[in-house]
Amino acid sequence: MGSYIARRVLQGIFTLLATTLLFHASITVLPGDPVRALFGFRQPVPRIADAIREDFHLNDPYIVQYGHYLWDLLHGDLGNSYPRDVYGGALGGIPINPLVSGALPVSLRILLAAILLQLVLGLGLGMLMSLRERTQLSRWLYLGVVVAAAVPVIVSAFALKNVFAGSLQVLPYGGVNDGWRSYVMPVLAVAATGTAYVVLLTRSELMNTMRQRYIKAAEARAIPEYRVVGLHALRASLLPAVTYVSANLGQLVTGLLIVEGIFNLPGLGGLLFNAIQRQDRALIVSIILLVTLAVIVANIVADVLYAVIDPRIRLGRPA
Repeated sequence: MGSYIARRVLQGIFTLLATTLLFHASITVLPGDPVRALFGFRQPVPRIADAIREDFHLNDPYIVQYGHYLWDLLHGDLGNSYPRDVYGGALGGIPINPLVSGALPVSLRILLAAILLQLVLGLGLGMLMSLRERTQLSRWLYLGVVVAAAVPVIVSAFALKNVFAGSLQVLPYGGVNDGWRSYVMPVLAVAATGTAYVVLLTRSELMNTMRQRYIKAAEARAIPEYRVVGLHALRASLLPAVTYVSANLGQLVTGLLIVEGIFNLPGLGGLLFNAIQRQDRALIVSIILLVTLAVIVANIVADVLYAVIDPRIRLGRPA
């Protein structure tokens, strides 16, 4: 197991370095002058513009710019954002580390709660629907899950906002000033589609697993149903659900950024949209780096869980 984890960590580090190079290069060579954009409709002051370009190494060849970025990154420094007021304050802008550390907890709360909701509610409803597949409750649940799987996250967010914050007025309209109640609608909006797919995957896998001979043998020995499902059938059916949750993390983060904008939350989504509007390349690259790191770490954790659930994976044998 130790060598398997080490191999996956090394692969993750290589992927992270390749991703930083790809995004840093693509954003750096984007058309437009970010320094000129700082001045808006005003004529740039040559002295200030030159000082900003010098501070951010924008006059250096790209390989030198990327070298400075990696060196700062290795020291835990994400650099500075582009200055908001070129006529006052520091030309180097605000340090990115405190900006990200202030926004990250909001995004992490929503993301972790959405993943937990996907697994708990998805596996629970999937088990219920597979064990009671011929009941009226299961049919209605299946219809609701199919509808939820087809609804985009942006539609879910606006629908929840209009119903619970607008019509019923039982939840806050936006922001994070109402404690846990501020996160209810964002978490539901982010997790809705993924939870529906987890339900469908769990239901399908459990229905197939319950038809296997070793399950029939366990039932014939009068083992209680909850033990047959929980100890035997569910473990054998977990891989598709875990695979989907880990593979879908990138899409989940994308939905998170959209939802944060809709509910006016001070997370990474709001920070990213603000950086895009201001052409703040340093801040954009830093946020993308953090998102990529989160996806890589989640995939490594998921791979370790695969190996725990099915030892044939870490031994390199066909499943």
